Amino acid sequence: MSRFIDTAWLTQASFRPTAPDRDRRRRQVAAVALLLVVAVAAGHGFAGDLFMTVRDRAALRAERDQLAATVERLRTEMAVESAKRRELERHSADLNAQVAELNGQVEFLRARRPLAKSAE
Repeated sequence: MSRFIDTAWLTQASFRPTAPDRDRRRRQVAAVALLLVVAVAAGHGFAGDLFMTVRDRAALRAERDQLAATVERLRTEMAVESAKRRELERHSADLNAQVAELNGQVEFLRARRPLAKSAE
């Protein structure tokens, strides 16, 4: 029982030594680094409020209080302006009624004047 091993192909095969692909390794490292940067940026975007400092919170509270005071001041100004407008509209209506009354008196006097001339 002899074993036959075909070794003829070894005489015709060409062997070339190859070095590991360093460019591929660099691309893998760059891709992992890029993914890590994206993950950190996304985590900061989602959880950024968790890392606010006390000073940041105090500044936001102060800004909120200032904005609330401004809103209240503007509401008060708006109420005052609205009251002024209503008073001016009422005064305008009174003046229009007075003008209508005076126009009626003028018309009455104009109507009487020709009669006074004809009586002379």
